[in-house]
Amino acid sequence: MAFDPTDLLPMLPAQAGVCHTCHQPAGSFTRCWPCKEAWQGNVSLQAVPVLPISLASNGRALTNALWRYKEWDDADGYADDLAALLDDFGWRHGACLAREAGVNRFDSVTWVPSSKARPGQHPVVELLDSTRWANGRLVELLQPGGAGEAHQDPRADRFHAHRDACGQRVLVVDDTWTRGTNGLSAALSLLDVGATAVALLVIGRWFTEDRDEGTQHYADVARTLGFDSAYCVFCDDRPNARAL
Repeated sequence: MAFDPTDLLPMLPAQAGVCHTCHQPAGSFTRCWPCKEAWQGNVSLQAVPVLPISLASNGRALTNALWRYKEWDDADGYADDLAALLDDFGWRHGACLAREAGVNRFDSVTWVPSSKARPGQHPVVELLDSTRWANGRLVELLQPGGAGEAHQDPRADRFHAHRDACGQRVLVVDDTWTRGTNGLSAALSLLDVGATAVALLVIGRWFTEDRDEGTQHYADVARTLGFDSAYCVFCDDRPNARAL
């Protein structure tokens, strides 16, 4: 893995004060406000687990890489760094995510397409192409739909899902999560065409450490815990991971 562990901040598992969906601070609630709103409007999303790899906090190497890996001339190798992180983490914890989705494996691996017009292949596909675990399962199942950028709530018509997803257990990969609109919309689209299980793997969960006391405390706990690729939010045996 090209990132130094100090460049990354671990996500905390679901517990009091941590969102049971996207794993950001949730105060006294089970889910943070955006996730609560999404789940109330779409009951089917309750069966869609989300696995973020790391906090993408201001000033960190991961955040910089996520901003810049889509550049045409990636002279600094951000895409290579992200691909190595995605390969390692997905290889270690794909089974954890499948278990949370209620399946033993995923039939297909796909990605969240850009909702903006972008020529050529989506940059995240290049990352997935180099992973061991997507080999032979990588397939384009989603295309931009008609819901548009104005909608911040997850909508199935934000993307068009291919009928080939019917009966499939699908792992959807996205590079970033802010409110989760794109990722959750992708999940809804796939479920609408008959996917039997959908789960989301996200590289960076955008995060502002000093937004309030709760976010700062979360960041402090994560920093003290330290990033360790041997663990994810669905691993139950990491010491001190439930100490928020």
